[in-house]
Amino acid sequence: MDLKKLKEIIREIIIQEAKMKKVIRKGKVVKKGQCPNPDQKFDPKRKRCVKMTAAEKMKRKKGQRKAKDKLKPKQTRAIKKRQRSLKRRQSLIGKE
Repeated sequence: MDLKKLKEIIREIIIQEAKMKKVIRKGKVVKKGQCPNPDQKFDPKRKRCVKMTAAEKMKRKKGQRKAKDKLKPKQTRAIKKRQRSLKRRQSLIGKE
């Protein structure tokens, strides 16, 4: 098999691995690459999934932990608000 053909086949397999997902950023539709493997990230320059470094993994985990801690108190408030609105809805349905 020719070396060029082999490289082309490998490139196609790698591109198929990363899936492009449409997301909305600032009111515009943008394509975002998404990798199936959790310890990989999408590299927009190479347009394929690349293995994350250990430092980057730690940084992400730390950020996720911070986000979780920030969201916890807000979550209880959101649950209470949702329950209140459901009660109001039930009272409106009961009157009819």
